[in-house]
Amino acid sequence: PINIDAFIYTGTGAGGFGQSNTCFMWDFYTTVSGLSSSLVWDKHDLSSFSVTKLTFDRAYAQYFTSNDRLRVKVSADCGNTWTTVFDKQGTQLATAPVENAVRFFPTANEWVRDTVDISAFTGMDEVLIAFEGISNYGNDLFIDNVNLLNTLANPSVANTVSSTLQSSYCDDSVMINLNFTNNGNVPLNAGVIASTL
Repeated sequence: PINIDAFIYTGTGAGGFGQSNTCFMWDFYTTVSGLSSSLVWDKHDLSSFSVTKLTFDRAYAQYFTSNDRLRVKVSADCGNTWTTVFDKQGTQLATAPVENAVRFFPTANEWVRDTVDISAFTGMDEVLIAFEGISNYGNDLFIDNVNLLNTLANPSVANTVSSTLQSSYCDDSVMINLNFTNNGNVPLNAGVIASTL
């Protein structure tokens, strides 16, 4: 059965960890038990990925002993078959104490971040990802900040470093030249450099 009570929720600090004003919400608080709906992303091309991880933020509190459920599924054949990569319900899904009096709206510290390894789908060029919420007539579920992360399996990066003093008086001004060579097969557009002088 399909449930239409799922939507983008907007409010001050409503997003993951209170860092934005929007997120996605399943309204299990008013949804009949057994109904479900899925949030499906467009196809992703993972043909150049090496190690693929899916990350997302979630927030949920039970209503008494309700077992509302979240499943994350992946398909590489246009949705004909799905592989479940994340499946939690009830106490396993909860990120906050049980809320018996009113519907749940998370505070900034009632979110958690999940990381799911979907490396089994690397090398495939038409990958669908679906988040399915299944109601047990409990309380609201929120997700936000869904991201695909690509990590090089063997990130071999060679670098050379040279330094040149800017003046003959050694006045604290130093020019550092860094040259990096990417020996992997995925473009590197950004990085973090830590140094000690």
